[in-house]
Amino acid sequence: MANSKRKSETDPVAAGIKVIASKSCPSLSGNCTIAYKLGRDADDALHIRLHENTGGGFFNGGWYPAKTIVDLLRAEGKVESVTSRVIAPLFRGRSANSPAFLTAVLRNEGVLLPYKRTSRRHIIGDLDAFLKQSGDVPSKPKRKAQAKTTKTAKTTPRKTTKKTPAKKQ
Repeated sequence: MANSKRKSETDPVAAGIKVIASKSCPSLSGNCTIAYKLGRDADDALHIRLHENTGGGFFNGGWYPAKTIVDLLRAEGKVESVTSRVIAPLFRGRSANSPAFLTAVLRNEGVLLPYKRTSRRHIIGDLDAFLKQSGDVPSKPKRKAQAKTTKTAKTTPRKTTKKTPAKKQ
């Protein structure tokens, strides 16, 4: 894992962010796996942090507000597709890998969707749903077994007719 950040940027407690989910996804090239965290600050705003990657490439591990990411994507307007360059302003003066790594995370979260047959271009997905997500969605409750009733359903036996082979003439 290659990363060099101050503790205040990467430590959720120091940054005032509560981690709500830890996830991973493949990179856009498929050569490594990217681990990332989703968190919420005191105002309940969603943040994303790149945590590690199995490929050894450098990246920035700070917390980035989802609202800022969404604003950058919305600024593109009604374009056919976008690349990771759209979110590059978040990482000015930092690792060149970070925009592509974060783009892979956004694809995994459904913010960006695949465009045709390329891993470099993306369609902008449902941004509002992304901002509303919380990661701590309760699991579905188990269905209780229905009590057996004393009535039995009436069923009629199936009539079967035996077909006899036709006689040869």
